[in-house]
Amino acid sequence: MKKLIFLAVTALAACSQPTTTATTAGDPIPADVAPYIARARAPADAEMEALTGGVLTIVDGCVRITQPTGNPGRLVVWPAETTVDASTGAVRIRNGRTGVEVSVSETVQLSGGESAEIDQSQLAEAIPAACPGPYWIAGSQWMVQHQ
Repeated sequence: MKKLIFLAVTALAACSQPTTTATTAGDPIPADVAPYIARARAPADAEMEALTGGVLTIVDGCVRITQPTGNPGRLVVWPAETTVDASTGAVRIRNGRTGVEVSVSETVQLSGGESAEIDQSQLAEAIPAACPGPYWIAGSQWMVQHQ
């Protein structure tokens, strides 16, 4: 019995460790590894309407929007209606309002606004320590930038 409990605790601990994952198109995300996706707890009554662009990247297990400047970018906080599918090895993020899908490694434009802090009580789940701000609070308008 003690061995069974030890194995269960060990397996859970392994699952909770953040994973640094490359996100180049030639190096897909393993199907059993899903990055942390920050999502709002409830649909927004109103949303910010600024616009940002960059590449969706996984940094320390967290989906961020990055610029070519080399900084870690901003952690994207997606709308509550957002769904994620990483079952094929590619991380696809779907907008539940509009049906638009974006993928990690794509250059995108997202409506919303930046924030240095976030109220964790407004999120579907707490942000891991490996996923610090700044944050981009995504609105409902997303667009893939075709190069």
